[in-house]
Amino acid sequence: MAERAVEEGLFERADRYLSELGRWSIWRALMFGQLMSLLLCAMSVCNYYLSTCHQIALPTGQSTLRYVLQCLTFTTWLSCRSGDRGIINVLRCRGWRYMLLALIDVEANFLLILAHQFTTLTSIQLLDCVSIPAALALSCILLKVRYKIVHIIGVSVCLMGVGCLVWADVEDGRSLSGGKNQLLGDMLCLSGAIMFALVTVIQELVVKTLDWVEYLGMMGLLGSIYSILQTAALERHTVLSVPWSNWQVVALLIGFVLAQYTFQVLAPFMLRETGATALQLSLLTADFYWLMLNVALLQYKFHALYFLSFTLAATGVMIYAVKRTPISSQSQQSAPYSVFCVSFPSFEESRKEETTPLHTEMSEGSPDSQAFRMNGDALFY
Repeated sequence: MAERAVEEGLFERADRYLSELGRWSIWRALMFGQLMSLLLCAMSVCNYYLSTCHQIALPTGQSTLRYVLQCLTFTTWLSCRSGDRGIINVLRCRGWRYMLLALIDVEANFLLILAHQFTTLTSIQLLDCVSIPAALALSCILLKVRYKIVHIIGVSVCLMGVGCLVWADVEDGRSLSGGKNQLLGDMLCLSGAIMFALVTVIQELVVKTLDWVEYLGMMGLLGSIYSILQTAALERHTVLSVPWSNWQVVALLIGFVLAQYTFQVLAPFMLRETGATALQLSLLTADFYWLMLNVALLQYKFHALYFLSFTLAATGVMIYAVKRTPISSQSQQSAPYSVFCVSFPSFEESRKEETTPLHTEMSEGSPDSQAFRMNGDALFY
């Protein structure tokens, strides 16, 4: 009798999970993630042709144009606001935190682009996966996310897809060895992946507790300053030697900037829908799109494991998104941070609207919602 009850409970739970697959929010998150993955693939294509066909290496300079464009749009938007939501008040209350976050973001982009010059694509595919456990751990620490077994299964399925992709690369002769300085390239990729995970988790915290326009505006302003200074210090000779009269080079640079800019603008909406870990999982399929493009353009040998890899990655994202990731209601604001918290009464309504449509299983007045806001206040106020 007890065994029958257990079996019925398992069947009911499985049926409930399967019924969740019919929700539009699951498919919307999947499609949104694949759009982000395609944008990442477009950035990889532009960077590949710039470095291999035109011997142009601008790890910081390429991102500088995106930061400037982001500054012109969202920093200007932020500057038009007044009161508590204006740029002056944001700089006074949270400026140093954005300064640190923008520095990490600039260096993460720099390291990930630079790694392609020293190590192999297969190594980068493997080491990029470090961002997934990093995002899991940071979400637990900073956002107090409580993961369940279904989330671990989803992550595991996605990583199996990466394994299939690397297996196909090894069979086709694109091994883990090679590159100008593989150890250096691997360390650059590993550091960049961890920093990228940190940026996405903090970005999720900001867009869910504060304001996505504020985030993009401050990152555009401070990122422009950092990247311009770093480009002038490290890449000024390369910038001067770029053949600006070559329309192909200009087109690749513009394509890279537009793809990266669109990626950054869409990222807050993806993070509001699913979270930082789901975003990292969705980006795994970018390697599949890149390989399919190489099959079409560079006559790479087609391998059946490519489709298996894509299927596993997409299935893992769906499994992960089926069950929401609730926020712990036990987390409280620590005393050392309380002296830095600033109350913004006029900001409450906009923050209430931004915290309700999330995949976090919390109602507006629930303890979970209040705890999540207190975490955001403690970390970013």
